[in-house]
Amino acid sequence: LSEYPKTSEFSRTNIYKKLKQRDQDQQPYIIITTSAIEVGCDLNAEVLISEICPPENLIQRAGRCNRKGNIPDAKVIVIGTQISNLTNTLDEYAWDNYQKVLKNLTDFDAHKIAECISRSQHIDDYRVVELFSMLHNYVYEQDLTCQNVYDQGLLITRSWTPSATLIYENGEKEPPKITVPIDRLIINKENEYANTDVFERYYDQEKTYWRERSLTYGSAYRKDIIIKISRSHEGAERYENKPEYEYNPEFGFVELPGVFIKLKSKGFDEK
Repeated sequence: LSEYPKTSEFSRTNIYKKLKQRDQDQQPYIIITTSAIEVGCDLNAEVLISEICPPENLIQRAGRCNRKGNIPDAKVIVIGTQISNLTNTLDEYAWDNYQKVLKNLTDFDAHKIAECISRSQHIDDYRVVELFSMLHNYVYEQDLTCQNVYDQGLLITRSWTPSATLIYENGEKEPPKITVPIDRLIINKENEYANTDVFERYYDQEKTYWRERSLTYGSAYRKDIIIKISRSHEGAERYENKPEYEYNPEFGFVELPGVFIKLKSKGFDEK
């Protein structure tokens, strides 16, 4: 596609439009694609052939097959014997279990596959892993072929404090907000307010947009934490007898609310 102008009939946008139209008209097509098909493509294919991949990715890919539930003989075929180290999220035990589950399935069962998901190794994006690897090779192994990564400004710090975003819900389209380290939001005797709620943003791969939910357990480094401060304490039953946070429209967040309880520290690990 790179040989053609983006505005031509061969651009990815136009090709996808034509593909969607064939899909809606129930006309046959064959599409060979990268893992990008997992999200953002609303297709209703009859057969999906996928190289073996982590269970979370397979669930997403399978969502492009028989998406409307109107194809009685739809098939998901998984091939291959190993997952690339850059994208693998399974430890040895989970990998063995995952293979057994796939071999024993007669019908695609997203719930059984989801039970195989393992987070012992956290992989966000193989491209990020590769960039970190290149930087390491340049800094510690003097690999000059990786110098361009450093020259482009990719610098890795050894430690930092995770942050949270404070938002004052004043009814405006773009309410006041500020980002602060979470260690400045530790609860004391005077900073717990009735009108604060804590959420985390997460990307819904099936719906392909960002959503919010109540903050769950896990590492703060891997979360986009949002603390919303309402104009009143209405509905905040768990903070009975707590004062309301008063936002200063002139000076902003003068006082910071207490949200977290610091349990203990052990080396660099804080809870």
